[in-house]
Amino acid sequence: MIGLPAAGISSFVADRPASSAAGSRAASGQPPVLPPPASTVVTLGGSDAFPLRTYTAVQAISPVDDVPSDEVFARMLGGNAAAQSVAEQFRGVGAALLERFGAGFDSDTPAASGVAGVGDAGLPSSDNAFALEIRTVGGAVVRIVLGRGADGRGLSAQVQVAEGQVSDAERAAIAKLATAFQTAIDGLTGDEPQLNLDGLVQYDTNALASVDLKASVVLRPGQVQTLMFHADAMRRSVDAAGPAGNVSVEVDLSNPALLGNARRQQQALDTYLAQFADAAQRGKGDSGLMQQFEAVFGALHRPVDTDARPLGQGARAAVANKVTASMLTGLADFRASVEENPLGINPMRPGERETFSYTVSQQTEVGGSSAANLTVRQQQQSHLSASYNEPLSPELSLMLTTDPLTQNYYHYQIDDHSSSTTDVAYEDGELARATLTQLADQSTRRMKYVGGELVQDITTPRHEARKWNLLGMLKEAQRRDDHELRPDGSRVRQALSDISDLVLLQSNPGGLLRKPTAAGA
Repeated sequence: MIGLPAAGISSFVADRPASSAAGSRAASGQPPVLPPPASTVVTLGGSDAFPLRTYTAVQAISPVDDVPSDEVFARMLGGNAAAQSVAEQFRGVGAALLERFGAGFDSDTPAASGVAGVGDAGLPSSDNAFALEIRTVGGAVVRIVLGRGADGRGLSAQVQVAEGQVSDAERAAIAKLATAFQTAIDGLTGDEPQLNLDGLVQYDTNALASVDLKASVVLRPGQVQTLMFHADAMRRSVDAAGPAGNVSVEVDLSNPALLGNARRQQQALDTYLAQFADAAQRGKGDSGLMQQFEAVFGALHRPVDTDARPLGQGARAAVANKVTASMLTGLADFRASVEENPLGINPMRPGERETFSYTVSQQTEVGGSSAANLTVRQQQQSHLSASYNEPLSPELSLMLTTDPLTQNYYHYQIDDHSSSTTDVAYEDGELARATLTQLADQSTRRMKYVGGELVQDITTPRHEARKWNLLGMLKEAQRRDDHELRPDGSRVRQALSDISDLVLLQSNPGGLLRKPTAAGA
């Protein structure tokens, strides 16, 4: 287990004993019983006030009113410990532990101090382990650690409360994360690992200040999936690594005034997810890894209810006005990347690798001397770098060996860049400048090999760039509304809708050739 202060800890260890319990009972004069399939050691607390208790493990649990809750959980661990797969061993354990905590388990144990964080203390030294750390609004830290037993057999579960007391409302909020915690565990222990983190993002912000999850799961011999997840009011982040590659996403929530309404956030999110799918198709990215990336990006960008958040004063309040909001994506700033582990599939050319790397980001700068003299600059960027091999015709398959007769294939190298920059400025409370500059570059290099010889090497570039005068679009729309006597401002509303679409990052050069429906671009 982890070297943590004993006070305030509740731990469960389910294991298979080396000796039968029948012998010890006979020695004490008690009637002998048949040896159980497993035994469960349950330790509550770290002092004499919490003695060691041992229960018989069974394969199935039937909730009975007169069975103590700790015994029921101990039986659950014992039953799971006998399972063959990692998924079955941890099935239901995380949810049960959080539900027990919410029901008041451990309510009488003293609080400990100086608890190392999930990122500091790490995980137990076992093949498969999970550490969930929750900090409450009141300042207490609740830490749940699941893993294999200290000797590498069975299962262990540990709960620790530190740095304060947990209120009933906070316990209830923690218990509500039971399904989310178990869903995350089930996703990581499945045959193909999935990063199911939506539920953990949706914690009760009125009771909980932050949620962290760290995990390490052995998928197959030599293949390990790791995860580090964090969420609080200011930041959400995920770093995951596995046999296929790495996923990293960080979202900055420190300026809620940048966020659009839920509909706007979802629109931008859908646009990005569609571009991720295009990048995966163009660069032949691993489908499982891209699924992880898209799931994490979607979870961390889950729309935030901006109506419930004060926008503040001055520049932050001005950013949220209707006109400026239409010129921003509506998403919080972020950095995201997905990178496959390189593969070498051609023994004749060891340096020729199949790779896939995709990065995307958004940064927003808000300045100005006052709300009436506000400046906003929002930049979006993406970069795709990939290389892969394909047969010379679809009906053939690649079987590359050191024999030149097998060396008939195409080798592709992809290098794409795109960016979108919105500049907005107010002077004396009036919109004085609003421009949008976008570019999308794609480069495709195709090398053709026949009989192991390079017979063709062609690079096809594609470039599109455009600059939009957003202020001009609005002025033209206003002029037409006035000329056509439209008191509802329908032309201006249409122009704002067009601008909302235009400012979203476009990685396909063909997408920059579109024209808005409003005149005056």
